[in-house]
Amino acid sequence: MVMLSGRVPLAVGSLALAGSLSAAQITVDSADDVSVGAADGNCTLRSAVASADDATAYDGCASGSAGLDEIVLAAALDGATVTLSEGQMLIEDDLTITGPVADEADSIVIDAGGGSRHFDLLAESGNEFSVDLAGMTLTGGATSGDTQAGGAIRVEHVDLTLNHVVVHGNSTVASGQNAHGGAISVRRARLEIHDSEITSNSVADGAAGGGVAVILGELEIHDTRIADNELSGSFGRGGGLSVFRSDAVLDQVAIVDNAVTGDGSKGGGLSFRLGSHQLDLTDSLLAGNTIDGNDGLGAGLYVDQAMVSAINTTFSGNAITGAEEFTISGGGGIRVEGKGSEPGQVTLVHASLVGNQSEDGADGIDVAIDHGQVEIHNSLVVQQEAGQIACAGPLAAVSNSLATDATCTGSATSAGVLNVAGLADNGGPTRTHRLRLPSAAIDAAGKCPADFGLLSDQRGLPRPGASGDDCDAGAFELQDGIFADRFDDT
Repeated sequence: MVMLSGRVPLAVGSLALAGSLSAAQITVDSADDVSVGAADGNCTLRSAVASADDATAYDGCASGSAGLDEIVLAAALDGATVTLSEGQMLIEDDLTITGPVADEADSIVIDAGGGSRHFDLLAESGNEFSVDLAGMTLTGGATSGDTQAGGAIRVEHVDLTLNHVVVHGNSTVASGQNAHGGAISVRRARLEIHDSEITSNSVADGAAGGGVAVILGELEIHDTRIADNELSGSFGRGGGLSVFRSDAVLDQVAIVDNAVTGDGSKGGGLSFRLGSHQLDLTDSLLAGNTIDGNDGLGAGLYVDQAMVSAINTTFSGNAITGAEEFTISGGGGIRVEGKGSEPGQVTLVHASLVGNQSEDGADGIDVAIDHGQVEIHNSLVVQQEAGQIACAGPLAAVSNSLATDATCTGSATSAGVLNVAGLADNGGPTRTHRLRLPSAAIDAAGKCPADFGLLSDQRGLPRPGASGDDCDAGAFELQDGIFADRFDDT
């Protein structure tokens, strides 16, 4: 039975699977969106999804198979827009969907027009399947109601992979704990994202994930930008990304300029919470994320009863604002807390924390007494205004690190002596704070390849760099040569 309410094209990612002998390829030749059976001999995206799911030929589409099917949008549709007029699309079996150009997100735009989400991917435990999407832009998705998570895509018990996909300008409006994922909501499933953008999505009166929310699942993101997403409502978690009781890997990810508004909010950029799960964060940037309201915690990163390793990562210009007098807030860069036998744990290796702010508590790193554990190695914590606090709360271990006051390292090194430049494109996938000459951070981190196995900085350039055997503190390594870092600092 064809379900007209939910069949959405998702893009291609697992091309190896698509080559399976049991796979059928279905070519979409029309950008129209009409109900299945009314396409006048054309193959629309909606009819293609129905053909794949039901292993039946609808309209002008080829029939799907019993196994994995591949939907390909024809080259003639490059640059076209599919405007959904029939609501969301439901996918119920293994499927890949690829735009006209697999590695270009603007090769096809799928616009839900504010009337529905794009794709609903629902399965029951024990009947899981996989969906890959590639080469497309999803915009204009909208859901409302307490159970309607995921403005563009809702995923339950389905593994979803995005390659070269932009998810932009989608929204979820609801009230309560089930309102999450302005762009994508994932529950009890795996989400993998490559070379994509999650931008300008929102959750109003919601609980978590202005951009993406992952609950009781797994997450892996590479070479992706999560930016300008918004979450409003009291006690919200994760303006850009919320991860709850799930393991996660983020590599070369920029989480920037996301915002949470409301009292008691946590994680302006990223919230990682509960269950002693592990987040590995490498070669990434969390910058310009904000919390506006009383009792805000962790404008860049908020960690609660979970473990985070942040290597070659920059936290810059994240800020908590709007706090009234006698409220509790803290951790413009990072807030770490826990409960009982499950403390939050963060290990920083070659991290740069620069210019983060909080109207109360620590501006840089805020650690809950007795419930948070933080180690700082080969890192920089730089506050640029008088009276700002680099660290608050107990630190489990500190080595080869420098900070602008004694709260992190036991001694202070002034911002002028550290001589860190502003956040900029200094090469590599994400922006960094370069070291200007002279800087006390140069050669301050000892033998980092031997100590931590690191052979490169946040940009992917060699460690050690210009100086010889010793590495520089922070996420940036000064290189040999006048143009190695795009600047002449002599």
